[in-house]
Amino acid sequence: MMKKNVIFDMDGVLFDTERLAIRCWDAIGPQCGLGPVGHMVYQTLGRTREESERIFRETYGERYDSAQFQRLYRAWLNDYYRTHPVPVKEGLYSLLDTLKDKGYRLAVASSSSREAVTHHLNNAGITGYFDSIVSGEMAARSKPEPDIYLAAAASLGAAPGDCYAVEDSRSGLWAAHRAGCFTVMIPDIWECDDETGIITDCVFRSLSDFETYIHTIHNAMTEAL
Repeated sequence: MMKKNVIFDMDGVLFDTERLAIRCWDAIGPQCGLGPVGHMVYQTLGRTREESERIFRETYGERYDSAQFQRLYRAWLNDYYRTHPVPVKEGLYSLLDTLKDKGYRLAVASSSSREAVTHHLNNAGITGYFDSIVSGEMAARSKPEPDIYLAAAASLGAAPGDCYAVEDSRSGLWAAHRAGCFTVMIPDIWECDDETGIITDCVFRSLSDFETYIHTIHNAMTEAL
């Protein structure tokens, strides 16, 4: 049976925002007395804000002032987005057109806040492609726990096993795997490790390569009917 549902992570999959976060954290870290902290993006990939806060506190202890960091983070991003669009990953629009043309149902399952998800999708003009959105505050537990993918599959009226889950992070891939989804990795700033590779069903270098796969699967299934 052909899978007809695709659940996308957002940051690093739909949008090239992980590199933007590195730039931002390197810029604001010194103002917080922490030095450049862009490298912490690798530690918090796919995590909710609450989980990221915990990781920062474990790393920096009392030196980490959450309120100050978040205030500077929001100010930096607001300033950036006043003059720049959200950076879209190459091949995104063509892939979304192909999926909708072939009757796929689409969801976003992002650890980011609902506000951030809505802003990014609207900014890129792609909100209408998605049948549902599940954001970080809608899941009881953060990735790598399966909650957000279970919720996203349910929102599409689908079993997790009938869903492609497109991810770029270790925590996201494990969340999707534990939910029972078919895991698709498109690397962004992190390359798959051996342990995660075992539970990853497909790896594509780009959204365009995933689109080619969708065409191939669709054509093969159509010919078999």
